[in-house]
Amino acid sequence: MKKNILKHVLFLFAFLSLQNSFSQNAGLVFFTPGSEPFHVFLNGIKQNSILGNNVKVFALEENIYNVLIVIPYPVFSIINNSVKINPARETVFSVAKNQKGEFELSPKGENPLSFAPSSPNQIMVKFNSTLAPVQSLPSGPTDVLNNGGIRNPNDPGFQGGQGNMGSGNNGLTQTPNYLPGYNGPIGCPVPMSLQEFQSAKTTISLKTFESSKITIAKQIAGANCLLSSQVKEIMILFGFEGTKIEFAKFAYPRTYDKGNFFMVNDAFDFDSSIGELNKFIGK
Repeated sequence: MKKNILKHVLFLFAFLSLQNSFSQNAGLVFFTPGSEPFHVFLNGIKQNSILGNNVKVFALEENIYNVLIVIPYPVFSIINNSVKINPARETVFSVAKNQKGEFELSPKGENPLSFAPSSPNQIMVKFNSTLAPVQSLPSGPTDVLNNGGIRNPNDPGFQGGQGNMGSGNNGLTQTPNYLPGYNGPIGCPVPMSLQEFQSAKTTISLKTFESSKITIAKQIAGANCLLSSQVKEIMILFGFEGTKIEFAKFAYPRTYDKGNFFMVNDAFDFDSSIGELNKFIGK
């Protein structure tokens, strides 16, 4: 009788322990040894609204996820896999090219969540399960991945297209309807949405060191299209004048409304910085 009671107690303890382990969140980390930025989709839902080359997704409750990695450039590539993860663990995958020159996911091990390492330039996002899943895979770099879905320049909501390819303004000679009333030169095709920009801005502001802030800011500007007003908002996050100038110079060719770039002058503390930027731009 005592043996049966002991067996039941041990079984109940083991069952509760197992249930508790699966109730603990898990994490996934994706990184590339190179510099290629990417978006991570889990179960068809985009997780990182800004491109990055080291992305951590936490608060995962399932043990199997469909993973879609979209690398928009320099060569458009897609990885589509299913991965299995263990509770209370962080599983790490590299996004790297194989011998055929194709990108693939390679497992690099796992760590207990309590001992999981982090990187200063790592993008950390809580698992997003609320957006509508992607209905179809993007077919090329002209597909704009926006808020969990696919937005194509040929869709009705995309006004103006990319214009005619030619000299000047990076070949963009038509004005998409993203900034009503603006008719100046265009530096890039599709500016970040307000939601994406606010997420990017928060990521920068959470960094403690100026060097980390400028690194993340350049990653964002290098992988996206910004409005002049957004460039200014990012510059305000920096504490040093030199960092502001560095970022303004970097962001200028990646700015949608280049004709409004004078707005960023308000972020400078010294008139000499305005002069240096104007000289860089060629004014």
